[in-house]
Amino acid sequence: MRRSFGYSCFRFCVCLCVCASLVLVSCKADPSFVGGNEVLFSGSEDWMSNLPDETKVVNMVIPGTHDSCANYDFLGLSSTAATQDLTLPEQLNAGVRCFDIRIYDDNGVYKIHHGPQYMHMTLDEVISTFSSFLAEHPSEFIILLSMGEYKTDVKGVTGILESFIEEEPSLWYMGSGLDSSVRLSDLRGKIVGGLRYRDSSRSSCLDTSTYVEKGVVYRTTDVSSSYEEALSYLEETRESVLSSLNVSFLSCYFEGQFGIPNIRICSSFINPRLSLYLSVFEGTGENLGVIVTDHISRSLSRTIYMCNAF
Repeated sequence: MRRSFGYSCFRFCVCLCVCASLVLVSCKADPSFVGGNEVLFSGSEDWMSNLPDETKVVNMVIPGTHDSCANYDFLGLSSTAATQDLTLPEQLNAGVRCFDIRIYDDNGVYKIHHGPQYMHMTLDEVISTFSSFLAEHPSEFIILLSMGEYKTDVKGVTGILESFIEEEPSLWYMGSGLDSSVRLSDLRGKIVGGLRYRDSSRSSCLDTSTYVEKGVVYRTTDVSSSYEEALSYLEETRESVLSSLNVSFLSCYFEGQFGIPNIRICSSFINPRLSLYLSVFEGTGENLGVIVTDHISRSLSRTIYMCNAF
């Protein structure tokens, strides 16, 4: 009995240490960077209306969000699964137009997940939210990048998307890709469906017949290096003659003790620096492509789309 009691005490102490470590790791993050959401910027909900119809889509600068519907944390542990502070409707109204949607096929119910964490939203609700928004703001278009998550593979997601397109084809862009021939007028009021998939060499990649993806190494213990990597992708895109849409994923997580992730440590370091970097391109129309981040704020979203040549 004594040995059993001692072992139980030992396990309790280990659990206590793990919990304390999680709190300490979370405290490294900058909680104030939820800031930037206080102001509702006028015109963010229909910023594309200020661009001419003949604008080449490959030359647009578009705000995007990684794991767009991830507003809930795993077991309530801070910043382990939640990648966004704004809800899906809030992101749309803030000007975000590219969404990374992770789908788990739970016996025909298409749930939105980040890993094992259910985000209390289904794909039906996502599409309905997009449809309602576009009905109210027909000058805009939305890019939906989908990927199988948790126990769902890429082949399953392909069939799921096709079923939604067949249900309401007028809502979707039916072209074969987003190359330099596609103009904004071709996409207004539409959802552009794209596919992301996992492979053995990278965390994920896009259907390269439609998009070109660049992304920082997702797991890091050196946030500064991740930011420098992010800048190199943006500079590479900016200096290129683009023949297809470039999507830069600037999201990563800090690997803390016991391998426990903290997403906000990275976003609170990268996002304010990214905002400062992009502010010099306001109104220039520089080729920066789609910029996808974690914990996007209303102000960062505006900074991104304001790089377009209005």
